[in-house]
Amino acid sequence: MQPTLYQFIIKATYIVSVYFSGLAQSGSWGCFDEFNRIELPVLSVAAQQIAIVLQCKKMKKPQFIFTDGDVVDMDREFGIFLTMASFFVRRNGLLTSLNARTTAAFVSLRKFAVKGAQHNIGQS
Repeated sequence: MQPTLYQFIIKATYIVSVYFSGLAQSGSWGCFDEFNRIELPVLSVAAQQIAIVLQCKKMKKPQFIFTDGDVVDMDREFGIFLTMASFFVRRNGLLTSLNARTTAAFVSLRKFAVKGAQHNIGQS
């Protein structure tokens, strides 16, 4: 039996929440490629989840209550990075709550990031 769209959205939303809460707890970085290809209902929930995690990080709280009601410990070293598929016809942008925000490399790794960027544009 094929799952309904509603069942798919519920399952996808749960999977995305596991990723975001896991990143926040472990201090890991996650890159989600072609994020604008996600179905709009799932994208909307993911945007809410990202907003909750980033708000906690911004307020420097040690814990937060996630969308499923779980209390999650926060390691503020985590990062969430989203890329978009520029060729994706159905949606060429993200929700306004996911608009690009500036990021910076770790202070200790900044010289390596600059060196890598210079190498990529031919300024070795």
